[in-house]
Amino acid sequence: EYSAHLFFIKLSVYVILYWLPPWLETLTINGTEIHYRLACYVTAVWGFGGFLGSLVLGLLVHSTKMYGVFSCLFSVSAGAVALPVYWYSGTAGAALPLFTLLILLLGTAQNGPYALSAACMPSVINKLGGDAQLVGMVTGIIDGPSALGAVFGPLSGSLFLQYSASLGWTLVFGVVALSMFVAAAVLTRQVLWNLKHFREGGGGVQASR
Repeated sequence: EYSAHLFFIKLSVYVILYWLPPWLETLTINGTEIHYRLACYVTAVWGFGGFLGSLVLGLLVHSTKMYGVFSCLFSVSAGAVALPVYWYSGTAGAALPLFTLLILLLGTAQNGPYALSAACMPSVINKLGGDAQLVGMVTGIIDGPSALGAVFGPLSGSLFLQYSASLGWTLVFGVVALSMFVAAAVLTRQVLWNLKHFREGGGGVQASR
């Protein structure tokens, strides 16, 4: 579950990381075309949003112990709200301050689960009675296959833009949104587990056995 979650999160994050600057260069904001340097600055704001997202999500998980619930909420909000609004604002030529604020919110919702997924699991395994060798093995199992997401994400964007000039960018953003939804869906069992323990008064508990 966590490996699949991190795979799709990484896929969506690396699509944005690699293809956001080229997409920004195709836009016109307030009648001015975005040049490469400004595109890099806007992308840096997205990265700073990831810092805020990991901080906020970490505080929420620490206080509630409901990692699955909040990771799911962050992923859905990124795919269903932040990304479509950001894409529309770009194509509609929104003002640069609003455009920058939206990319900050997208980075917050999208990168929060990514930053926290691999970091949470060692502590969860320790709480479940795992030794150091088990922690290392499980962390490798989770983080290793998920690294493929960092490969398939930018590759899919390249293929879409190469073979579909008219729908290329729409498909790229569609892949990001779909990946965020799937990343949320694979945590369904963990969400139900968290809610069950929360109702029983035992806190959310970060992961089921």
